[in-house]
Amino acid sequence: MAADELTKEQVRELVLLAREDAALWQALKENEQRLEQETAQGTFDPDANSLDAPGMPMLAMLVAQLVDRHYETDEDVDYTDLIFMLRCAVREDLGLPVDFRWDRGIKDVH
Repeated sequence: MAADELTKEQVRELVLLAREDAALWQALKENEQRLEQETAQGTFDPDANSLDAPGMPMLAMLVAQLVDRHYETDEDVDYTDLIFMLRCAVREDLGLPVDFRWDRGIKDVH
């Protein structure tokens, strides 16, 4: 059975809601700063899950909880688009480049 995908509108709304969740937004910022530092040091592992860093809360679980608080979902939801757009928004907030390659067409979450 395929995972349900969030709509563009849901993704946009959830990014805005995530910005209002201070704990989640801070955890996302810390994660993105860690990834940037690992990349600069040459220790970044592109095959590792960027949201399950050692010593950090499982961000994927926090994102899933955000979705569950605002939408009635099945257990099998594809969070890929949301996580991608959250990372873009966080990188923009941090003044980091946002030059990901993505072919799913979700843009303008602000």
